Amino acid sequence: MDHLRGDAHGGRRDADAGLIYPFTAFTVLYCFLAVIVAWLLYRQIIRSPRGSEWTRLYAPARRGDA
Repeated sequence: MDHLRGDAHGGRRDADAGLIYPFTAFTVLYCFLAVIVAWLLYRQIIRSPRGSEWTRLYAPARRGDA
């Protein structure tokens, strides 16, 4: 019954070829990196200045204000 294993062309399946471990490792790695990027973006958005802070820090002072 060994001739019935594999795909239609007689090749080996992914699990037999040993490709499942690298695929799983890369999938876990990229999922971990996606979580890190999402956390960094969230942290960057949370720490962004509010509207009043933005105008006070980055807008030039008007003549009458100084």
